Amino acid sequence: MSFKRQPLLAPEVEEQFKEEFLPLWLQGMPAEVGGTPEKKLLGREIAEKLELGIKGSPYEKIPTSYTYFYRLKWQKLHMEKPKKNPLSFPHRGTPSFGLGKQRYKVSPEELDIIEPEEFIEMLNEKIYQDSFWARRARSFLIVLFYSPLRSSEIYERTIDNFKITKSKVIISLLRKKKGHKETDKKEPAEIDRVLPLVDELVVYLKGEEWKTEKEGKVNLRPWNISHDTARNYVRELYPDGYPHWFRFNWITKRLNNPKISIVETRTEAYLTMSAMEHYVMATKRVRESLHKKIVEEFREKGLVK
Repeated sequence: MSFKRQPLLAPEVEEQFKEEFLPLWLQGMPAEVGGTPEKKLLGREIAEKLELGIKGSPYEKIPTSYTYFYRLKWQKLHMEKPKKNPLSFPHRGTPSFGLGKQRYKVSPEELDIIEPEEFIEMLNEKIYQDSFWARRARSFLIVLFYSPLRSSEIYERTIDNFKITKSKVIISLLRKKKGHKETDKKEPAEIDRVLPLVDELVVYLKGEEWKTEKEGKVNLRPWNISHDTARNYVRELYPDGYPHWFRFNWITKRLNNPKISIVETRTEAYLTMSAMEHYVMATKRVRESLHKKIVEEFREKGLVK
């Protein structure tokens, strides 16, 4: 009888690890292979930044000494194709606009746009139990729906990153995939408290039932969860869904609203114009709306009955 050695990380978690690992590895490398001018990091410094081996981290199963192993694992692909974005992954579905193709089994377009009424109904129908686990899942999904943040940009935040005012919940952070320095200016996301369900989020943050202590260490993350758990929360509502689909949804809905300017959307999403194009979902619903408006235009001119 033979036994197949199990990988340390699930495929989805390893993809997330790759996205976070490669920019750190490329620091200080030559520009011709995709390097950046920041100071080169040692393996232990990369392990520290990504919390390898730390309990509660998505990468708690990876020993801190494994940074060299993962460099070797991905180096061949990177060196064979130095002109390509090393963070691109094979995708199916939407066009890439130069940022890499989609990596999802079901494209955002197939999943379509999430309307607020539908989201509220699904949340109340699927996750309604009065328990800590339900409150944690619901509050996380509320932030995911009402902001353009990546799931990891939400669950990696500590409570001091949240400011609650009379009218808003403000989340302070530096957005990912930008090669930031710790001294860079913050790029906050704001959620208006007047919106449905947001007061539920406020109660969760203020309640601090999430603040646990283990082995003398106090957890200060309201959502002390992994990438897999975040994905499972979404699947409770939408079996084929995934957290990043919510980001596609937020950006598409803002850009499709004639009362909201592109500048306003870009200001909240902290994305370049080309990056925002990548997130626009060409859904069936949008196409139907387009053709309806074309017919209405011809009707107004008396060319169509």
